[in-house]
Amino acid sequence: MRIFAKFLRARNGAVSLEYAMIGALISILILSGASSIGNTVSSMFIGPIGTALGGGGSTSSTTP
Repeated sequence: MRIFAKFLRARNGAVSLEYAMIGALISILILSGASSIGNTVSSMFIGPIGTALGGGGSTSSTTP
């Protein structure tokens, strides 16, 4: 625990922690945006193609 406190007191540690938090926030935003775009693209293409092929166009997938 002492090492962690020393890390937070040091200016380099604070800067590293700030960069880590910014990186985490950016990655969360990218993942949520990619998920949203993926669902939109899937419903635009997979649904109509599945319907045209007679499969019903279901876009839901089950993962065991």
